[in-house]
Amino acid sequence: MIATQNNFSGGWVFVMNLIKDRIGTDQSDFSYILTLTHSFSPQWVVFGETQGIQSDYYADNLFRFGGAYLWGKDFQLDTALTFNTKDTPSVFSVNFGMSYRLDFHKDKEIDNGNTIEETSKRSGKKKKKGSKKDAKESTKKPKRDAIDFED
Repeated sequence: MIATQNNFSGGWVFVMNLIKDRIGTDQSDFSYILTLTHSFSPQWVVFGETQGIQSDYYADNLFRFGGAYLWGKDFQLDTALTFNTKDTPSVFSVNFGMSYRLDFHKDKEIDNGNTIEETSKRSGKKKKKGSKKDAKESTKKPKRDAIDFED
């Protein structure tokens, strides 16, 4: 199986799955699933999908349209309509589903030593609040690194 995901601006995502099953047997088949999704908000998404199946025993093209609503951080409701264009056999189904995510992931806190206190310790400079030097520095004009050309 080869799976790709392409994220585009504006909330569009294109996913492509290419599947070769039972390789090296008399019943080898190839199928693909192409899905285009669009999120309207962090909670609402719609999708359109086509699924093709090709083998010596069965071939079909299925089309699916649906949407999902994220109802909370870990709970999702979804629905889809599936159909094909042939009648041997014809396919028509309506699906409703829900899913709950068990999220046990914890991000590791990374200490890269870039806090203000740690940076000043490494440089050996200690800044005093309200010192005369600070007042002078703030009134000086900044140095210019570039040359100004007049017209």
